[in-house]
Amino acid sequence: ASPCSRSAMVTFHENVRRATPPVSQLRHRGKSSTTTRKRLSITFASHINNAVKSGKLLYRDAYKLTSLKGDTFQKFFNEGY
Repeated sequence: ASPCSRSAMVTFHENVRRATPPVSQLRHRGKSSTTTRKRLSITFASHINNAVKSGKLLYRDAYKLTSLKGDTFQKFFNEGY
């Protein structure tokens, strides 16, 4: 069982996302997977990955929470974040 509800997790990370500039406004320096690993904690990434795999979180929501989409999202989680 998860220590917090899905809605609490989504609300928290939406607030964090609002407080940080969009990826498109950041200078692109180096490999995006390295940047993503620094931006997302391993714990959070693990919870997102498990929730998507178990069907408790839609890919659409996971994309919003991680700022990753499609192939980039899949590649990040397939590489073992």
